[in-house]
Amino acid sequence: ANKKMKVGYSILLALVSVCVVTSARVPYELFRDPHSMGVSQGNYSPIPFKVGWYETQLDHFNFEVEGTFKMKYLYSDEFFKNSPEKPGPIFVYTGNEGPIEMFWNNSGYWTNVLAPKYGAMLLFPEHRYFGDSLPFGKDSLKGKNVQYLSSEQALADYGVFLQKFKEERGLQNSPVISFGGSYGGMLSGWFRMKYPQVVDGALAASAPLLMYQNITSPYAFYETVTNDFTNVGCGGLMRDGFQQLQQLQNKTEHYETLTKELNLCEPIKSAGDVQGLYDWMLNGMGTMCMIDYPYPTNFIAPVPGSPVTVACERLLSAIGSDVSPSEMNFLSEDPAKKPTSSDFNIPLLKGMVDAVNVLYDYQEKNSCNNPPQSGGPGGWYYLACTEQVLPIATNGVTDFFWDQPWSLKENSAQCEIEWGTPSRPFWVPRHYGGFNYQRDFAMYSNIIFSQGNLDPWHLGGVNHDIIGGKDMISFVMKGSAHHLDLRYPDPADPIDVVRGRETEDFYVGKWIRETIERNLRESS
Repeated sequence: ANKKMKVGYSILLALVSVCVVTSARVPYELFRDPHSMGVSQGNYSPIPFKVGWYETQLDHFNFEVEGTFKMKYLYSDEFFKNSPEKPGPIFVYTGNEGPIEMFWNNSGYWTNVLAPKYGAMLLFPEHRYFGDSLPFGKDSLKGKNVQYLSSEQALADYGVFLQKFKEERGLQNSPVISFGGSYGGMLSGWFRMKYPQVVDGALAASAPLLMYQNITSPYAFYETVTNDFTNVGCGGLMRDGFQQLQQLQNKTEHYETLTKELNLCEPIKSAGDVQGLYDWMLNGMGTMCMIDYPYPTNFIAPVPGSPVTVACERLLSAIGSDVSPSEMNFLSEDPAKKPTSSDFNIPLLKGMVDAVNVLYDYQEKNSCNNPPQSGGPGGWYYLACTEQVLPIATNGVTDFFWDQPWSLKENSAQCEIEWGTPSRPFWVPRHYGGFNYQRDFAMYSNIIFSQGNLDPWHLGGVNHDIIGGKDMISFVMKGSAHHLDLRYPDPADPIDVVRGRETEDFYVGKWIRETIERNLRESS
């Protein structure tokens, strides 16, 4: 089958949206597997949660739409300490594109460390159209039913919910600190910006707030992926392998051999099938870089610690030990140079399949490679077509992939086919700010933007303090992948992550104290 590439990574975040042949697909489908909710850190067990439901407006901005639906939220008051003299804080995770349990289980620094330290209530509202918060049940993504899915509607859900939650429990003086990772981190930052009367401070972890057209290069994502693999010793081999795979697109005489030697689930019958194999590898490598944590996890899929390093070790093992160090870690001085042999290197291509199976099949349960994908497009695909249009592409120069540039025109055309809805690629930076983020965000306060240099999304984040903004803090953690700072502390954590969490702790405590003092002064 001809597997076209998709646009827009589900930012976990992972992988995304609509089929487009001209732009590199982002690894978001794996990221939002509803079964990937476990935690494999040996020193960590998520605290228990309770489940609540809140009736929210179907459309917060159109008074002629009167419908409502039930929004799910998780909560815990196990550590909550509240008194008139010292109101207890509320920590709110701004739910993103997946079942909310997934984020509860993987935010251990907040649930298990900061919440008990500050005596905080924990609230995890689920994003509309994900998990169990479906306005139209199983038909939520059909036809016009999906039109109420947007970041603006989700933030309004959270804002109204929080105000009513506090009012019903007499917690009007309780400080509220939001936090989130990936798209959830974007929502957390925007929540503070758009609802400062509700949220007193925010952490936007690994939030690509600037990953939009004409702001960040579309090649930034896979440039980081290439650097991650190159820095552990196999960037040159990856480049050679992808060049050979591209040459095989039009060599039909090799299709049968390629299918057999790579143990593919479906036979290669066309250039489009080779493209599908390439997409599978591309997505796998991007996802591994996002979850390149220093210990085993099953956030997206069961993987070992440092999966990028393990993947490179598999590749080097597959081709044998007679490769010189310069060949192993060599990015060609002439990226356009193609392999001269008319044959192709089977051990190299098999090694690349072994490498991506660190993500796809580390437990060796699959009988073949690149199995057919099941299920239709999820809610993130709609968001990535309408407002979350995140340009991601490859060029074969700053990265080791194929030259497949970003095409907004083709992306928008495919979105029109898929959803019958045009893309609005500039809406997010116009609505929330970002074209000149130093100017746009200077009016705001009390937001931390944390990034990890291993995370492919980090170049699309806010990587500098906002000059003029009060407590508008940014830092990039060396050795950190996608929102590692949200996870429960582990002895294997890089020192920058340890220091990053200390910074977050300091400002969370500061914002809580300042808010309590202000609220008590104003209510007296």
